[in-house]
Amino acid sequence: MTDKNIILVTIDALRADHLGFMGYQKNTSPHIDKIAEEGIYYSNAVANAPYTTASIKSMLTSSLPLTPERYLPFPFHRPSLPKVLKKYGYSTYCVHSNPWFTKYNFGHDFDYFLDPLEKSKKKQGGISLPRKLKKKVREVDTNYLNNALSNIKKSVVGVNLEKPYARADVITDKVLNLIPKLDKERFFLWIHYMDVHEPYLPKNKEFNQKLVSNLMEKRSKSPASLSKDEKRLMKKLYDSEIRFVDRQVGEVWKVLNELNSENFLLIITSDHGDELGEHGHYGHVNRKVPAKLYEELLHIPFLLYDPEVDEKGENSELVSLTDLSPTVIDAVGIKKPQSFLGKSVLDSAENRKSVINQAIQCKDPNQLRYMKNGSKLFSYRKNGYKLIWREDGGTKLYNLEKDPEENNNIVQKKAKIAEELKEKLFTEIDKLKENFSEAERVKNKVNRLKKMKKI
Repeated sequence: MTDKNIILVTIDALRADHLGFMGYQKNTSPHIDKIAEEGIYYSNAVANAPYTTASIKSMLTSSLPLTPERYLPFPFHRPSLPKVLKKYGYSTYCVHSNPWFTKYNFGHDFDYFLDPLEKSKKKQGGISLPRKLKKKVREVDTNYLNNALSNIKKSVVGVNLEKPYARADVITDKVLNLIPKLDKERFFLWIHYMDVHEPYLPKNKEFNQKLVSNLMEKRSKSPASLSKDEKRLMKKLYDSEIRFVDRQVGEVWKVLNELNSENFLLIITSDHGDELGEHGHYGHVNRKVPAKLYEELLHIPFLLYDPEVDEKGENSELVSLTDLSPTVIDAVGIKKPQSFLGKSVLDSAENRKSVINQAIQCKDPNQLRYMKNGSKLFSYRKNGYKLIWREDGGTKLYNLEKDPEENNNIVQKKAKIAEELKEKLFTEIDKLKENFSEAERVKNKVNRLKKMKKI
């Protein structure tokens, strides 16, 4: 087991195809590009779901969204990356600005879960942070969580167009204030930036703020009515948010190298992408945008920097967010929990040939946050083909090598391939159900009810 520190940076709603090291022609990510050059980047990385709650579960517990349990609250009864690291002596920190993380207990296995949207609290029933940590972390006075959640709902539908979260520079300031004070302990630090998430409202004098606000409202209410110029502006706004976050990542990278460039593992990734009009909408699943499993929502960046790893540059192996936790465990020399379904990307013998993605389309918008009572969508990719299957009917097949934008459904032309992939998908689903015993389901439900103080 090594004593290296672990820094995980996730950038909400960041598409892989809008980054320089992934071939994007515009200069959106010079700092992240530099890190990619010095480390490894996986050009075929995908999220296991097109929205945060399911993707973060996959990332931290190395489990697929379709495991037969509720998405929310966070499945604290399962082994998670922070829980395993704590067992081996790591202090675990998270600095974020996503209100869903706090509301649904995503910080359960962290020692310290720092959220600028509410007064910093130690999780576990809102207990105040110990005096030691208060000296380490500067408090930020902002709105309470409920107000933030309300703002997010309003902003997505174009009513309130203020940013419903702390901007990346606020998150970075907290991180840079914290890192130097952790020099005597092994730590896992998760940094989550929200700026690339809709609404796209960059603080940039290039853009007329009133025009941008009106556009955000229009793309939510009637995306089909956007003109060509408005569509181009949407992409410019999205790219501007990426540039802003990229500068903040550069600041963190600079401090890490100044402190100890030989003693840390850095991973940069995203929870999902965002649709920019490719298939009729903008953003990702919400009350106005149906659940989809296209590449603009699933293809994400995944890059890793570790001075002890000789491999550099592009790796085209197929990987997913379920592989992130096993990769960290492998890098620090800890035994992988049996429940982790993913494989370490550092193990060349672990060859991935297929990946499953899942989403749920809720008929009742009020059930969207719980991801239940809806029709399931699955995608299964293998050998360059991607199958999308809906539980309530409908199958699509795409050749990602010839049709990366998924405009040509070839399910009729390649019916045999579609049936083969569907059969493999169903086989994988059945395996998951078999591995999740009835006894475990009952035990998990009892534990969840106890934590919620319902029994």
